[in-house]
Amino acid sequence: ISLPSVLHSSQEGSDIVATRFGSAGDHGQVGIALRRSTDRGLTFLPRQDVWRETNHTIGNPAPIWNRRTGEVVLLFSRDNKEVWVMSSKTRGRSWSKPRNISAATVPYAKDWEWVATGPGGGVQIERGPHAGRLVQCCDHMQCSSRGGCKDVTVQEPWNFSHKGSHTIFSDNDGLHWQLGAVVGNGGEVWGGECSVAMQPSTDDKHDRLVMAIERDKGAEFAGQDRAFAMSTSGGASFESLQWNDTV
Repeated sequence: ISLPSVLHSSQEGSDIVATRFGSAGDHGQVGIALRRSTDRGLTFLPRQDVWRETNHTIGNPAPIWNRRTGEVVLLFSRDNKEVWVMSSKTRGRSWSKPRNISAATVPYAKDWEWVATGPGGGVQIERGPHAGRLVQCCDHMQCSSRGGCKDVTVQEPWNFSHKGSHTIFSDNDGLHWQLGAVVGNGGEVWGGECSVAMQPSTDDKHDRLVMAIERDKGAEFAGQDRAFAMSTSGGASFESLQWNDTV
């Protein structure tokens, strides 16, 4: 079991811990499971398997609580190359059939050979012009033009030209998704595994997004692993990355 993601919903004080199970590595036979709590995390019900496929890697569960509909939206990665989504109207007791949203969220024309959601869940913007938007942080790797990428499903290291972070978002409660900002897209600053959180604005009328990038590998931040960026556009764009050595 690895990459747990905790989600708290306001309904009935319920909590969900979604995680992957199976292989401890990035590849292999991996599925998604969860445990639910109805007493604010004091106790948890037995493990519930959510989705798995034979000979496929189903991982990086990233839940988002939709306050507008009461649904739990669950994004995940399939084989580290695709992004899928499913949802629950019963606070995790049952789930819809997963849908592949890669065509709208993964620009394969840019040779993205690795795509992973999270780790960690996303957010729903509460105030401002983008109120109601669901936003999830992801990371990707792009093939090197010097000989292409190795098969990322079977071996490491990868021959990639850069690692980046990006957002995907939905403005209609998770029905349709699109690619948002791409951060650390080459150059001296690279991205990596990331998470996103909300920060109230100074006028308290709209929310800003904070992207936190873990394990940045760019030359500019050599030997450092934490970078941050701010967004006032609901994740469609971000300001330049800033290193923070206090974290």
